[in-house]
Amino acid sequence: MEKIMMRMEEKLATVSSLERRCEQLEAKCSSLEKILETTSQSMKDHFDNKMDSLYRNMEQKCDTLINRLEATADSVHVKVDRSLKFHEYNEMLIKNQSWEYSATVETIDELLYDKDYSEDEARYIADSAEDSKQMTLQMRRGDFPDENLGGEGIYLEMNDAVFPFSDTVNDELLPHWKEFAAALKQFSPAFYLLPDDCESFFSFHFVQLNHDVIQLIKEALMNKPFTNLSFANNNNGDRERGGMSEMPSWM
Repeated sequence: MEKIMMRMEEKLATVSSLERRCEQLEAKCSSLEKILETTSQSMKDHFDNKMDSLYRNMEQKCDTLINRLEATADSVHVKVDRSLKFHEYNEMLIKNQSWEYSATVETIDELLYDKDYSEDEARYIADSAEDSKQMTLQMRRGDFPDENLGGEGIYLEMNDAVFPFSDTVNDELLPHWKEFAAALKQFSPAFYLLPDDCESFFSFHFVQLNHDVIQLIKEALMNKPFTNLSFANNNNGDRERGGMSEMPSWM
């Protein structure tokens, strides 16, 4: 009986030992589970941070690349646009190589004795014709006839026109105004070569024109990017004679 009791005690001790080992194992499993959970969350956070950082870096690189591509595209566009404008300007010059001034600039004596104009009328016609011709020639060469501080353009002042001349006198200048208007009409490519800060001007002072010439000048000025248009004292004190005083009605 004693032996049986001793064996039972030994078995109970063994069971108790096993129970303690199971409890220890269970504790270790719980601890390991907690470690795994903590490690898993840490790895997840680390992975998320890495992905966010990678995404931001990729986004920044893409933005930088897009900006560079846009800048390159803009630069290429500007260069192509300049090349096209310069090509238009060269084409204008090439076409003008075969051009000739068709109107005749008559001398004061020819106007006095051959056409019976007065001395004032003859001088006005001769001087105006020469001025118009020189401006026309310069435009056909691709140059602006006049320049001032910070600007280039076309300036004409007929100081000799102290009083309005007759329509006959103004009609005498019609061939020269036709040449002038035609040169101005084809002059647009010259504006492409002006610096961005350069003012372009068109200014007529004391200029008398008949209706037909006003229409010619009007058509030639259409779509010309002059930054300053000026028409002053063009009725020469006579409000009944329009001259260039009609110009503001269509500007």
